[in-house]
Amino acid sequence: TTAPSQTTSPPPTPQPSKPSSPNLPPISANTLVASAVTAYENQKFTQALEYLRKAQTQDPERILYPGHNLHNLKGACYVGLRLFNHARTEFQAAAKAQADDFDPLFNLAELDFLQGQYPAAAEAFSKLQPLEKGRLYYDFLQYKIALCHLLNDDDKGFQAHLETQLPQSANELFLTLADTLKRNESEQAEVLMTAIREKIDPRTFSLYQDSLIEGGLLDPTNPKHDSSSPTLGTPERVPLTAAHSPSLPTGGTPPQPKPASPTDASPPSNSNRNSNANPSPKTQAPSINTTSPPLTPPATQPATPAKPINPSTNQPTNPKTASP
Repeated sequence: TTAPSQTTSPPPTPQPSKPSSPNLPPISANTLVASAVTAYENQKFTQALEYLRKAQTQDPERILYPGHNLHNLKGACYVGLRLFNHARTEFQAAAKAQADDFDPLFNLAELDFLQGQYPAAAEAFSKLQPLEKGRLYYDFLQYKIALCHLLNDDDKGFQAHLETQLPQSANELFLTLADTLKRNESEQAEVLMTAIREKIDPRTFSLYQDSLIEGGLLDPTNPKHDSSSPTLGTPERVPLTAAHSPSLPTGGTPPQPKPASPTDASPPSNSNRNSNANPSPKTQAPSINTTSPPLTPPATQPATPAKPINPSTNQPTNPKTASP
């Protein structure tokens, strides 16, 4: 008898050995903060907060980074998420860390404005004027103060500020537009808007228009009012935008965007809003400064501030706060 034939399988093909992966050094805190700034500028606020959380984990005691205050940057991200109470806590921490830093102080005033607390906002903006005398944001502060009077139905205070503005300056043009919008003269407002676009550079236009949107005078869903500006913190001030930024609670997890609650992000009362304005939150971040100096408008006319929230390429050259 013959034994059954046996088939032999070919020997396995040798596989190249996998090189052992080197132990890569951790990403530096500086790199993480720079990534957070980029995410902020692209309005990826939750992602930015995660980068900042990781940076804090690496260096828990550090607050100041090149061009940014960690707490100020965090606050700007929270504003983008409309979590105003969280933002206020971070801006206060940033101001405590650097008492003479314009950005977090501007951003705290801007929070009052965003929440419709116009008398408080006007007072806060007024206190900042001595810090900005002769600098980029001085004219923009005048604009914000006058706008607070208008939105608080203080016609006398508004007119007093309007009369002091240089003719054809950004302040005079936009305050006239704001008054026209407040009186619901929509056709005249469109004419003024078109004329202003032709006279004011795009960055300054976007910065000033942003305040009209946040004040409820312009509808953010109207394509004609889309300024496509990086605002709410990205202007450069050395701009008027501070070189510092806000942050998240150490060890915390960045919150997911959610509708603002009445206690967190209460909008201005209807009495202060244009009846034609859409009260829904604007799609772009508010004018918050993120780098030092804060959000600063670009220079356009003799009386118009040069631009900076509110980071590397800050808005005006938009409030540093004025600088994402």
